[in-house]
Amino acid sequence: GRPLTIWELRNPVLIESYVMAIFDMHTKSGAAEAIDVIKPRASSKMGVEIAIDEWGPTVITRIASLRIKLNAEDAGHMRILKILDRLSATYLREGYQDVLRACIPDGPVIMCHNDAQ
Repeated sequence: GRPLTIWELRNPVLIESYVMAIFDMHTKSGAAEAIDVIKPRASSKMGVEIAIDEWGPTVITRIASLRIKLNAEDAGHMRILKILDRLSATYLREGYQDVLRACIPDGPVIMCHNDAQ
């Protein structure tokens, strides 16, 4: 295929077909069920909320376990430690979850897809 043009995206007949194709891919391809086996869906949470509530704390735990394994005397390990420091200071500092939650807009959730951006 090819990317759709803005004019094609504004065509109501085409956009209906496009939306239905995306919907079918998400609901009838079996992908969602395959993922559910690994990580059941939390229908009450959006992906961004899962990232804030679950992935962020998991990353913090993993960074801590990495730090234990690294030797500050080793130049390569020191480089990794500096990267972990920068990552933590930039994205995972105290209160990061509240900052990220404040970025979630109020109001209805509108369907979007990377292909439609």
